[in-house]
Amino acid sequence: MQKFFVLLQKELVESWKTYKIILIFAFFIALGFIVPFIAESEFQGDIFINPLRSRNILYGYTNWLSMGMIVLVPFMLMSTVAKEVKDGLAAAILVKPVGRGAYILTKFLVSYVMFALAIIIGFTICHLYALNVAKLYESDPVTTEIFFTMLGFILLYLALAIAFSIFVSTIFRNNVLAGAITMILLIASYGFSFADPFRVLVPFELIRWGQELLNPSVFQLEPMPGLPNPVTNPYWLAFGVTIGSCILSLLGSILVIRRKEI
Repeated sequence: MQKFFVLLQKELVESWKTYKIILIFAFFIALGFIVPFIAESEFQGDIFINPLRSRNILYGYTNWLSMGMIVLVPFMLMSTVAKEVKDGLAAAILVKPVGRGAYILTKFLVSYVMFALAIIIGFTICHLYALNVAKLYESDPVTTEIFFTMLGFILLYLALAIAFSIFVSTIFRNNVLAGAITMILLIASYGFSFADPFRVLVPFELIRWGQELLNPSVFQLEPMPGLPNPVTNPYWLAFGVTIGSCILSLLGSILVIRRKEI
């Protein structure tokens, strides 16, 4: 257990030295301020045609946030294992009596905590700012239950994105290649979320499930030509696939690093 906490400290120090923590927090906090500002600037002021509500602003924020995760998570984590294997640092660490499982889990935990805290702060800032911006036209504010449900879906999807990024990073020695492949696969997964009948299995549907709770009026209630079927049911299959894929990605990372010649 002592070695596990030593590894945690090492990951935190390295994240600080490489400015990962600063960049991650800066991105999501800035997003929390920018999205409501954009919504306010685009608002025409007609409360009958285009009412500015905090729900609409948070809905827009989740769109920007999800796209940001697809790009930022692979970019920030592409060197998580690949670079350490290439530079020989992983070999130096694992020569000591440090388990492969502890090595992977510390990387996952530190990365997840960094991103999760930044997202929570950014999401909260956006919510408070949105309430202030939309206060003159607010008729149906976001409840605490919906706020934390949406946040929970985002954090669960984040866990998968991080676990998958680490898994790909354990496979390739080239960190840029690992980041590019992870980003391509996450974007492809996002694309499949528009395709029937596969969409019910795609983890990104968790974000849409939360968005539907957040702002039901945005989603269609009846089938329309050329569009996917209505999104009116909870995506429990996507929920299960997300948890299962996260666990499998971490187990796969441990298995690969055990068999990999480093």
